[in-house]
Amino acid sequence: MLYRCRKCEQVEAFGCLPAVSCGMYLMVLLGISVGSFSVALQVVAHAARRVAHAARRVAHSATPPHLPWWVMPVGFVIGIPLVVLGAYLWGRFLELMEYLFVALHRCPNCKARRWSWGFTSGFGL
Repeated sequence: MLYRCRKCEQVEAFGCLPAVSCGMYLMVLLGISVGSFSVALQVVAHAARRVAHAARRVAHSATPPHLPWWVMPVGFVIGIPLVVLGAYLWGRFLELMEYLFVALHRCPNCKARRWSWGFTSGFGL
């Protein structure tokens, strides 16, 4: 991303996030969001199975119980906004991490450590 020195207005490119807005970066964020959402669902499902198994004290069957028909539509209705929200939050988290590293650098022009929040130069136009 690009960062502007607040003292002398010099623009510098730092970090590994893209300096222009692009859909490929959005796809990476969506992929990270889907992956983290899937892992979280697996952890919750495994914990729920263990709790149910410990509560019933029955042998673990090889086939899981069948879900009702409405679980998939409700999962999509809830899951899609969660994935989009997760992509937004992952993007903000990565921008914050990059900014914290950029804040350690001095401006090559005036030697100040006053950087603006990261920005992009648009869609490359």
